[in-house]
Order: sequence, then C-alpha cells, then structure tokens
Amino acid sequence: MAFIFEIGCDTHQKTIANTLVSIFRMHGVEASIEHENGLITCAINQDHPRLQEAFDAMGSLLPASVFMRGSSHRFDETPVTRLPEFLERLPLGLGVCPRCTGEMLDPSSRRYYYPFTSCNHCGGQYAFFDAYPYVRENTALRTIPPCPACAHEFSADPFREGYPQIGCPECGVGVSMREGDELFLARSSAEYKMLFERAAALIAAGKKIRIKTTTGIRVFAPSDAGGGTALMVFNASKLSTLFSLIDEEFNALLSIERPVLHVALKDERLKSVMGDTVDAQYCDDGFTLLLGRELIERGIDAAAVSTDEHTPIDAVIDYDIAINTQSPMRLFLNKDVRFVAQGERGSFPAFVVPALDVASFAHSLAAVRVGEKMLIDRPEHLGGTATSKVNALEGEQLGFSHGNIHRFDQDTASFMAVLAENGLHKNSAVCAYFDETITFLYTKGEHITRIIPAEPFVSAGLIGRIGSLREGSDRLIGNLRSQHVQLYGVLETIESSSCSLFEAAAMIVGLENPAMSALAKEALRFVGKGGLQIDTKLRDNRFDSVAFLASIISYRLADVPTPLLCYSIFESLGDYFSDILTELKNRSKAEHVVLCGSGFANQSLYSRVVRNLKNTPPVLSRSFPIGRENGVVGGIYL
Repeated sequence: MAFIFEIGCDTHQKTIANTLVSIFRMHGVEASIEHENGLITCAINQDHPRLQEAFDAMGSLLPASVFMRGSSHRFDETPVTRLPEFLERLPLGLGVCPRCTGEMLDPSSRRYYYPFTSCNHCGGQYAFFDAYPYVRENTALRTIPPCPACAHEFSADPFREGYPQIGCPECGVGVSMREGDELFLARSSAEYKMLFERAAALIAAGKKIRIKTTTGIRVFAPSDAGGGTALMVFNASKLSTLFSLIDEEFNALLSIERPVLHVALKDERLKSVMGDTVDAQYCDDGFTLLLGRELIERGIDAAAVSTDEHTPIDAVIDYDIAINTQSPMRLFLNKDVRFVAQGERGSFPAFVVPALDVASFAHSLAAVRVGEKMLIDRPEHLGGTATSKVNALEGEQLGFSHGNIHRFDQDTASFMAVLAENGLHKNSAVCAYFDETITFLYTKGEHITRIIPAEPFVSAGLIGRIGSLREGSDRLIGNLRSQHVQLYGVLETIESSSCSLFEAAAMIVGLENPAMSALAKEALRFVGKGGLQIDTKLRDNRFDSVAFLASIISYRLADVPTPLLCYSIFESLGDYFSDILTELKNRSKAEHVVLCGSGFANQSLYSRVVRNLKNTPPVLSRSFPIGRENGVVGGIYL
C-alpha cells in the first residue's frame, strides 16, 4: 500500500520535489515523486522500516519555499517498488539549505566555513554556470577536479549525486582578502574562518568591506552608518525585533528563495538612519551566512548592504573566478496573496511546456526549444537553435539575423505570460498592465487587442497644458507663479527634462528621489483609513496625465501631508483600474480579469483593486515575475 502525500507548490522549479527525492533516496525508501500543475505528489512505500526516519528528516532538511502552501495525505493500493528519480535540475540561484548550512557551521565537517558549500538543491549555482548541458565541464569549475572525498559524494550522496559544482576546501576555490597593502589568502577551513573573523571585526569597527558573494558584489557596512540600499539580517531570532512583520513576511525572508521584501522598520535607532521602511533580506549565500555568524558573535544582527561597486571601501574579499549575476527576487505579499514582483533569481533558468517551434527574446533572456520543453535563460548560455519563427521584444537587440522575426510589445507579452502560466490562453480576458505606463487589453482565444493604449507622457509644455486644462486652471498656474515660486520651479524643471509621469509626480510631491518606487515607499508611511481622491480619468480614451498631475499640485497647495498624498495616488489608481476593468469585462463578457506589470506590487493599490473586484478575483502570474521579466515567457505564445 502507498502513502500519498501532497504539497501545494506554485512554482515551475523542482527544488522542493528534488529535495524530497534526495531525502527518500538517503533512507532507501521507495517512492514516486511528481511535481505538476502546482502540486507535488509523493507516493511512498508505507511499509518501509525507515519511513519514519525519512519523515523526521523532512522536518529538518526540507527548506521552506515562498511557493509552498497546504498539504494533505491519503492512501492508495498501488505498490511502490523503486527509489524515486530526480526531476529536471537547473543551475538556480538560491539560499543555502539546512543541510549545507549545518556543514558550514559544524567544526567536525570538512566543509567548515567553506563559503561555496552547496548541493543539488541550494546555493548560488548560477554564478559559475556557463552552458548546457549542466555538467561540470560547462561551469567555471571545469579545471578543478573534485578530491576523492567529493568524488565519492558525487556518486553516493543523494544530496550531491551528480552535482556539477561539488567542492570543499581541499579541491575548491581559494578566497583572498585585501586590506590596504596587506593580502590574506584562505585555502583551508581555519583560514576561511580567520578571513570572516577579520571581515566582521572591520564592520564592527565601523568600516566598509566589498565582498564578491555568489549572488553578486556587495558592500557591507554597519547598519547605523547609512548609505546602504538594503538591510541584510543575519540573526533570524531578531527579525521581529528589527521589523514589523506579519507571519507571511517572516516565513518568506527565511525561505530558500531568500527574496527581498520592503518592510516597516521597528527599531527606532535604524529608523533614524534608514527611514520608516527598508528593503530587507536574510543572509542568502555562504559568504553572507559566514560573515553573519561572526557578526552575531560581536553583537551585530544586521548590516547595511549596497551593490554600488564604486563605494569607497576599507577592504575587499575576492576570488579568481568571474561570476554571473541575476537581479534579486522581489516579493509582494500580504495575508491573502503573494507573487514575484520582479527579478530573475529563483525564477530563471526555467523550463515551460509544451515546446513550440519558436524562439522568444526579451530583456536579455531567451526561450528556445529543447526536446519537449522550452528552456528560458540568457542567450549566451543556450547556444544556437533552429526555429522557423523568432519573437522578440520591440527594441531588443538580436545578435543574429533571421527571415521571420516578429516584434511584440511588453504589455501584450506580459498579458499572454499570465494567461499561459494559468492555462487560460484560450479563454477570454481583460487585462490591466501597469509599469510606469498604463494600458488595458482584451483577448478572446489567442488574439490580443489593446483597448486603451498607453499615452506617452510629454513633459514639454506641461505648464501651458495644466493652465488650459479646464476653466479656472489658468488661475492655478498664476497662483503658482506668484505665490509658490519653489513649486513652480519644479514644474519648469519637469518641462526641461524627459522624465516619466511618475517621476514628475514624485518631484511635485517633493520627494528627494524622483521615482515611482519613492512614491510607493512614502505611501507606506500613511497609517490612516482612507485617502483623498486624485483625478484619474480618461480623456480621448487615454489616461489623462495632465489632470492627474494638476490634482496632485492642488493638494500640495492645500498642505496635504506627503504620506497621505502618496497613499492617495495609489488608492485612486486602484479605483481607476477596477472601474475600467469592471466596465470592460461587462461590455466584453470576458471570463477573467488579469493584472500584470510591477506597478501592481503596491499594497494600497493592489488591496484597493482586489477589494473592488471581489466578485471577479484578478489573475496574476503564479511563479514568474509579474514585471517585465515575464515578457520572454509571453513571447513564446504570441
């Protein structure tokens, strides 16, 4: 008899399923494991004498994932007689799994303080990956043969069975640390530990250090020094002390994907330096984990992190291997929903099915046919391919010529990506796309129509257009010119620039950083129950950007607090999107409502849209980003 155990896992990646394969192979338990349509199904030989050991190991070795949800179990009469086989394995960029973490921190382990420690199911594998097939010869470690102990693991350890990047201090990569004229080389566990001790001591002394981690080059500094773009936490027990987190945020930060979350700070000392909200991340690779262990020993639970390689620094940690880097996964979540707002890490490379006779290119990613699937990765990793059709994002540079190149737009590709990922690309749907620009689309079958196109924002002549917007608007401009010289000067600056609509809005609001992200961050500071009504209307079937900005100006003149004004912008946009989508759905009789574009990764905006569309819950990407990175996925089906 088989024990059937099912786990909801809404991702195309097989990391969790393959970890289960390793656990059951480690205990010799017969099982069959599949991961299809957002569900991991394990059929297990319930009579095996080591079954309880395997279940106990799941509790300690199976990492959490931001894509995991509820589980269930049942029984089946079908016998299970073979050990489980691994599903597809790709060189992902992930955090460090519990097993590898234990090895790095165990003084008796031969990988003690070895920062490149990883296995088939974790670590920054993408950093050293060069080409397919994913074997050692196609990685940056090709010239470094495994030592006898690693070679044995390669053939006998279920967690590192066939692992292309297997290594340890004896056969692995040396790391150097330069401080002024002094150079320190680490090739053994003792030397690695000494290196991280020295790095932590520098940070504790108020210094900055640049480290080439397996997720990219980062500059670490004391959290109260300022200048960092994010806060990296090393002590999990302090997460709730540093931040105001809901349970879902706490669990997500510790997941194997190690996403970046924008959260509210609780620590008053950090608030005075970094503001009320901050990008937060838990240590996400061997370098940050080991640096964090030494910082915790010195009473430091978090550090400021920047990716600016030109930041003045006091020391450098490096190694003689070039690495690939990916943009980090930025996750949006609340108690009811979670989705990837943007980023490559954890989402790519990826397989999607079915395979089609097409190649898709967008934002330096490509999708090509490999057997019965489409493989998505950077073009330089994929090599050549034969196809009768090439779909490419408008403006994407292609390093080849082809007789049948079709160009597509980002909004249509994102729309199609969401439909395809949810199995709805043959259904009728209306869609709102929001990522600096706003468009509304409709599809019935596979043909997409742009119902309300984007209106490009033109900054030139803005003052005159505001003055002629409606009766009395000229008095608004006159008042600005005579009584509010500084704000009028902002409008003149906007006119002479080539900024976007939301950059202009941020400048009018008075934010130091003129960007939509700054508006969103300021909106999080608002703690009231409702906002003001910003003008979000259509004119000539386009979003009226002039009326939108004029409305913001009027509230600025009324001295509306900045957090309330920013919150109101997104709340009003939420009403605008839901009103238009409801009207389009009713007129077209569409079956579904789709949201795409990273602009929807905003709490006040998204909550407003979902509240207004409660009778027709909007559909989003399940595991691919809702931002521009999903364009390559949609390009497969256009």
